[in-house]
Amino acid sequence: MGLDEQKRGQRFLGTLMGTLGKFQKESASLQEKNAKRAEIEARLAEGMRKEREALEERARIEQDKKQQAAERQRRASLREFEKLSLETYYKNEMACARALKTTTQPVLFYQPWKLTSKEEERAKIRIEELERKYQQELKELEERLSREDSMSNKLKCWVRE
Repeated sequence: MGLDEQKRGQRFLGTLMGTLGKFQKESASLQEKNAKRAEIEARLAEGMRKEREALEERARIEQDKKQQAAERQRRASLREFEKLSLETYYKNEMACARALKTTTQPVLFYQPWKLTSKEEERAKIRIEELERKYQQELKELEERLSREDSMSNKLKCWVRE
């Protein structure tokens, strides 16, 4: 092998090594860029995940508030209905209290032109008894509703904790 060939081989090897070095630098640069890009994407993904969780939490809280408002409205309507039905029942009973009943089935109510003193006294006693019963049932209803409210409030406090 001649000196010329040896120098030519060294030049060729130097060029080859330079090309390999250039590719190594480019590869290292690409790896570094890819690592930075992956890190940025990971941070963005984490930020998006946190934002999505916050939105879901807000939506859940809003849904809970809507459900609680609907439940309060339902309870208020139910209270009003119970009071109204009790009042209607006793108004109907009061209307029938002055009337006389037949002993046949079905029972018929009738109002004579003029009541005897005995019938008048019976009607008066029946009206007083109905008023007393109405007041008692109204009081029991109010107590039951207040107990339900206090139980509901205790349950809400327990759930919050």
